[in-house]
Amino acid sequence: MQIFVLGMHRSGTSALARLLNLSGCEFGPPEAAMPPDVDNPLGFWERMDAYELHEWLLGTSGSAWDRPLAFDPFDVSASVRVGFLERAARIVESFPSARPWFLKDPRLCLTLPLWRHLAIEPVCVHILRHPLEVASSLAARNGLPIGVGLALWELYLVRARRSAKGIPWVGVRHRDLLADPVGTLADAVGGLRASGVTGIRMPVARDVTTFISTSLHRHRWTRPDLSGWIDAPQVRLFRMIDVAGDQSIPDEPSDATIDALEPHSVAQAFKPLASA
Repeated sequence: MQIFVLGMHRSGTSALARLLNLSGCEFGPPEAAMPPDVDNPLGFWERMDAYELHEWLLGTSGSAWDRPLAFDPFDVSASVRVGFLERAARIVESFPSARPWFLKDPRLCLTLPLWRHLAIEPVCVHILRHPLEVASSLAARNGLPIGVGLALWELYLVRARRSAKGIPWVGVRHRDLLADPVGTLADAVGGLRASGVTGIRMPVARDVTTFISTSLHRHRWTRPDLSGWIDAPQVRLFRMIDVAGDQSIPDEPSDATIDALEPHSVAQAFKPLASA
């Protein structure tokens, strides 16, 4: 089985990926890993070859992680499609065939439709974090205005859900992972097993609680300086999903999100992103 870890940048995809690894899912050769940095001191659990492939793919349309509107995975040229599939196939072939493996990069929310050509039994695990926490983290690290961070959160969420249509989907809440990492991981493992994933297990509880630390929860939506955004369209969408579930994620981003992301010249002034 092939597990794709989906979620917006700064949503906890790295933590979730490591927990899947502890649960028996294959990451790949250690030398393929993106090294940790000050933003992710416990590691990204992301492959450099996949990151570089995604950067190239988005760049073919003049897009990037923070200005994704011009990228359409269903409308790439034949040469780009062939180039992507050739490189992606080498990544897929590097995993052992007998074990479930996972691929993690927030850009998968945008690129998953192309990976589906190579996945025989795909499953998606998606982590959802409060949009104001994501936007606040992006503002601190990349200088993104809060409104742009909120818009990116919605676009990645909508694209992820649409890209995964027809694929088993296991949803995880970021706040639940911090509050009850063992129980939340047990639910995710149960969801993966129900989706047909075999060869996974619950790791030792101490390994989970040692890895998940609430001290890394540095950006909270309850901060007073974020109160002016509490009724933003993306926050209202998050509240709706919280009540109705992931199946209520819309098929298209709101006009407010598109408007916030339209001026590419603004995004070009932001600090480049290594990963998330």
